[in-house]
Amino acid sequence: MSKDEFVLYSSATNKLVYQKFSEQLGQDLNLDTLGPLKDFKLLNGNYYFARENESKTTNQILVFDSDFELLEEIKLDEKFLSQDQSKYGMGKENYFFPKWDGKGFYFSDVENPHFLDFENDLLKTIYRVRLSEREIDYSKISTGSDQGRLNLARSQNLTYFANAVQVHPDFLFIGYGDGPISKMAIWDKKSDIAYPVEKIENDFAVLPNINSIGMSAGLTAQPGFYIFMLEAPMLIDVLERIDEKDNVYLKKLRALNIQKDDNPILFIYRFKQSVNLKWP
Repeated sequence: MSKDEFVLYSSATNKLVYQKFSEQLGQDLNLDTLGPLKDFKLLNGNYYFARENESKTTNQILVFDSDFELLEEIKLDEKFLSQDQSKYGMGKENYFFPKWDGKGFYFSDVENPHFLDFENDLLKTIYRVRLSEREIDYSKISTGSDQGRLNLARSQNLTYFANAVQVHPDFLFIGYGDGPISKMAIWDKKSDIAYPVEKIENDFAVLPNINSIGMSAGLTAQPGFYIFMLEAPMLIDVLERIDEKDNVYLKKLRALNIQKDDNPILFIYRFKQSVNLKWP
């Protein structure tokens, strides 16, 4: 792909869409022959897809080259996967988490405490992240809906994994829920301990679902970057309701003079590549 082109996967149409910034209409590639697909990432020029089997379990990784020739089909051990996809409704979006060095990725079933560490498409290590002694027992979720997990966590004040992970060379930023609250923890690979994050200085927390603590935005294929889209009418409503006159982010947004019939607004933010942390 050229630098002025990007590629998107549409789960609604099961197509890859190639779009150039200089053109209004893009080209698409139909993927119906590949079966039910989930997350998609373009990593080092190759296409990666998570694919479901007949029982609706995402247990395969398909790898294609730039000409869309199948390079590899990686089968995953089901003990690291959610056995009932219907438990999580539409909340499962990200499975691939690219590494900073571009030499591999983590694969996680999102609502699962295991992270599979791949380098050059080979499984290197399996990490089991422990959030706290109050972590939810995923095997007890049997209501068949995403709400069942949330209700169980809220009623018993339990922690659970959320659909957000940011990879760093020495640790992982992990989104999780603590009862009804969205939070973030930093998991140190060396000590095998997850440290909850209470506050981030200069965090973009003035808009709902876009702050770093909750990490509710969409993960891009480029490590460290997140994208969040907000419809123009919704953003206008938020700006009218929030009264923080001295907030630099709000000043910039209000200066754009956004109108209700404008295109959706994309927020792109990133984690610092160099992070100095003091562990408790």
